[in-house]
Amino acid sequence: MASTELTAKIRGIFDLTNKVYYPGQIRGLTYLLTGGGTLSATATAAGDASDFTITGGIGGVNTSTGNGGTGADITLTAGVGGAAAAGANGRGGYIMIFTGVRGAAAAGTLGASGRVVLRSNGGVHFSGDYGSASVADADLPLVAATAAHANIVRSGFIKMLPTDDRTVTFFTSTDMLTLFPAAAVGDYFYFHVFNDSNAGGWDVILAAGAGGTLAATTATAPGPMAAAANSAHRYLIVITAVAATTASYYVYPAT
Repeated sequence: MASTELTAKIRGIFDLTNKVYYPGQIRGLTYLLTGGGTLSATATAAGDASDFTITGGIGGVNTSTGNGGTGADITLTAGVGGAAAAGANGRGGYIMIFTGVRGAAAAGTLGASGRVVLRSNGGVHFSGDYGSASVADADLPLVAATAAHANIVRSGFIKMLPTDDRTVTFFTSTDMLTLFPAAAVGDYFYFHVFNDSNAGGWDVILAAGAGGTLAATTATAPGPMAAAANSAHRYLIVITAVAATTASYYVYPAT
């Protein structure tokens, strides 16, 4: 049974009764909620909540010798942080995507939680922030309170041109929860280390901070936790335990 609640289909600006559509922009809208599913007290399945879909328009067809029209782009841009004359500048806004949690009734069969699907359909899939990843030639303990370090971990990429073996020490478990306050057991992300040295054979080695654990048996160069000269290495960071002030993690060499 479908939802009995009204769900607005948005096409540009819409009026309060959701009946008149015309081209334009939506401004000042801060919250959209689709219709919820209907209750069922019988063997009939309860109603599914209404889906919410944003679909770009199809490019125009050219039936002569000209080019076809470009399909509509879909852009999500978070807000710019506010500037402060004396205090701390406001941070830029996040773009957050949370999937739905599976139904949790004790007597029901275990359902499946939602998934995040990224599919480029043959196009290019960019990720991370390469431009802000370069760091000085020195051992580096990453600290969440340092804005540049926080950006490095969020972007998942660090680059160094070493003149000796260097060690990058990842966040402590306390810093992990500071940077990722919504972290949950089983969450993971990838972290890339790029060694830009093309001479000398120097390594950039990733070490775990307090509360973190290296899954490899050794972290010494040229072990699995080292990015050799003129190469990149990828690591899988997995949250293994979350407490009031910490998010413990494992580091796995992924390449």
